[in-house]
Amino acid sequence: MESPHNRNDRRRANFAQAMARAAAVTPAPAPFIAALALAPWMACPPAAAEVADAPTFGSLAPTLTLVRSGPPQVVYSWRKQQCTAKSVPDAPARAFREPGGDIRLIAAGFDSWSLVGRSFDHLHVDCHALWQGGRKANPGLYDDMSWIGATYALPGGIVIGLASNEWSAYRHREEAGAVPINCEDAHNDACLLYSITQIVSQDGGSSFRYVEGDHLAAALPYRFNPQPTQASSAGVATVSNIISRDGFHYVFLGVRGVGEQRSGSCLMRTSDLPHARAWRAWNGSDFSVEFADPYGGEPIEAGKHLCTPVAPDEVSSIQHVDSYDTYVGLFRGFGQSDEGRVIAGVFYATTPDLIHWSPWQLLMQIPAERDCREIIYHPSMLADDDATPNFEGGGDHPYLYFVRVNRTGCRPSIDSDLVRVPLEIRAVVQKNKAKTHERMLDAGAPRDSSSPWPRGPLSRSHSSTTEDKAARLNSPKNHSIVA
Repeated sequence: MESPHNRNDRRRANFAQAMARAAAVTPAPAPFIAALALAPWMACPPAAAEVADAPTFGSLAPTLTLVRSGPPQVVYSWRKQQCTAKSVPDAPARAFREPGGDIRLIAAGFDSWSLVGRSFDHLHVDCHALWQGGRKANPGLYDDMSWIGATYALPGGIVIGLASNEWSAYRHREEAGAVPINCEDAHNDACLLYSITQIVSQDGGSSFRYVEGDHLAAALPYRFNPQPTQASSAGVATVSNIISRDGFHYVFLGVRGVGEQRSGSCLMRTSDLPHARAWRAWNGSDFSVEFADPYGGEPIEAGKHLCTPVAPDEVSSIQHVDSYDTYVGLFRGFGQSDEGRVIAGVFYATTPDLIHWSPWQLLMQIPAERDCREIIYHPSMLADDDATPNFEGGGDHPYLYFVRVNRTGCRPSIDSDLVRVPLEIRAVVQKNKAKTHERMLDAGAPRDSSSPWPRGPLSRSHSSTTEDKAARLNSPKNHSIVA
């Protein structure tokens, strides 16, 4: 059995080719079943989506440095604590305080189990499912299989959640009546369409549900229409944690570009958190982009409903650092070392306003998948000393959380742990500033035409083919041991 939405090596399509070709999706007025049966699958696609230029990324000097300050600690062990075989950690760790004071931590996939306790040091497994998607065949209902990607506790026991909704043409091939030929393979990422839906809990976070008629938070303005050469999924796939700032709530979106929409991390905000349709995304100058529903029945002009990425990769976690009055964002991907080697790792960057960023910095190098060692996914950051209900910031000693997939040999595995590593936040040492800037992975720098590798991390959807190449460029002695 494979992990729900990583799908391991077989599901990791050739990302380098996917960025060049991108997904091709076009609006269609017909009902979804007719669209599946009649769509011109062999037609020429629209212009390929591009990876975000994100001109504001890498433009600022870093304001702090993150360093690991202790050994890894296992928060949840699938082997020892599983509720069922499917109870794998498979999402960035999110946490909030319940009305009674307990902490509830969520890092699950489609089955939405959680960890509960009085502190992060004393969490126990709660096996009941907080949330389950409806597995509905109609993509226009935005209710297939989904997992909780973000939560935000409000007064009165109300908790707002954002869920990543994964609609699969293969999974619903019988109900749909007809699927494109390239969706007869269960492991073809091109047959997945992603959107972000909003859920709500009125019992302090013990269970979540949709608000009927008001649960689509973010989607691209294109209907499902994969091309035969398409190699990656499409849509708004992931979210960061939700943070509050200046009277608004903000969240980053992991966008897998199609049509005119560029891939990268978009930023959206709302002043009315309980209502899903109140979110507005950044368009490069203001927050005026309203995400449209391509299945809503009304004609839409796609170009008016596209967001402008502020970072070239998916921001998996964003935290405020109180002592420096700035934010730190985490990413998992690939970058270049000082010697020009391609390395896999967890990276971070700082931002004062969520739009303008410092260059990438490497926090933790991780082994390439071809080394047949543990695989690291879903980095996030939480601070034990954060007194806020939603753990939006804290002091200078947060923890890095991530999912570690344990492997015996090179076989895919669902044996996964949720692990945390203590961090220390330090000031940037000015005397080393020039050297530090030389080492940083500048995502905004022009790409070297002689190299196939962009500078800075790439998406977690990067292919095993890419990782094979990266591993061949690396020396095993340079791999960091994470546990």
